[in-house]
Amino acid sequence: MASTPKVPKDFATQVARLPLAPKLMIGGALLLAIGILTFAFAPDLWRPSVPAEPALGTAIVTAQQTPLLAAQNDQSEELMKLPKGTQVNLLGQIASLSEPFVSVQFVSGNKTSKPGFVRTTDLGSWTSPDAVSAWTFLLSTRPGENASEPELRAFLEGLESYRKKFSGTTQSAAASVEQAKVYLSAALRAKREGKPQAEWHLQVEKAKEALKGAGASQADEAARLTQRLEEIGKPEAPSAAVPAAATAAAAPDSAVKAYNTKAASCWHNGDLDCVLEQAELMKTMSPGQAAWWKEEVAKQRRALRTGTR
Repeated sequence: MASTPKVPKDFATQVARLPLAPKLMIGGALLLAIGILTFAFAPDLWRPSVPAEPALGTAIVTAQQTPLLAAQNDQSEELMKLPKGTQVNLLGQIASLSEPFVSVQFVSGNKTSKPGFVRTTDLGSWTSPDAVSAWTFLLSTRPGENASEPELRAFLEGLESYRKKFSGTTQSAAASVEQAKVYLSAALRAKREGKPQAEWHLQVEKAKEALKGAGASQADEAARLTQRLEEIGKPEAPSAAVPAAATAAAAPDSAVKAYNTKAASCWHNGDLDCVLEQAELMKTMSPGQAAWWKEEVAKQRRALRTGTR
């Protein structure tokens, strides 16, 4: 009896027994299939590598997710999605956080994205070795008018750290002036609240010490602040005895007018703390006028924080 021929058990064995031409056809088909699958499911393997651009700092995505866009437009091509917590490199000097988009690049291990743009409001934890950009980031943390002492202390520490890191720069001089302004505001607040002289006098001395780092670039502002510090430290002159009726009649016509004039001058010079000081002085004589000045200061500070006018 003739023996039954055995059937090959696997595909490789079958192919091995084929003539050369069919073997080449099958091999080519397999290579083509592998190439198609790689192209479709592993694009990072075939995409040309993108070089990492020089970075001027980093930021962290704070939104749940934000797109990396090809242009400064929400309708532009989306290069990739960046989830919350992703770190991106900053590709340009940042002089203001009021711009809607910032140029960034994602770099992590062997994966580098094309340079693109991310919405500024979707980023946080800004850092930079560049003096201009770092100053922009620091100013964005400036406390509001009713900030707590821990908030003010943290901001002052940030200013001191900046001064040391970027010593000799124009921005370092500006940081010294900013420190003096914070101490001046604290002194004015303590004095208005009736705190002991020793307490607010300490803030005055700290402000004077900070102004020593103002330099030539901030000379005018430093001179103005120095004058205000000297005025705060002067003892208040006792008022001459005036009949009560005369005082009441003169207040609306003289005192309020004087406070308004001073407030207007302070406003023109950009000294919002001085405006508030005048408003506080006139509030018992002209509550409406005092409230108006305070509201104007609040609106101006909101505008400065958001970069609008």
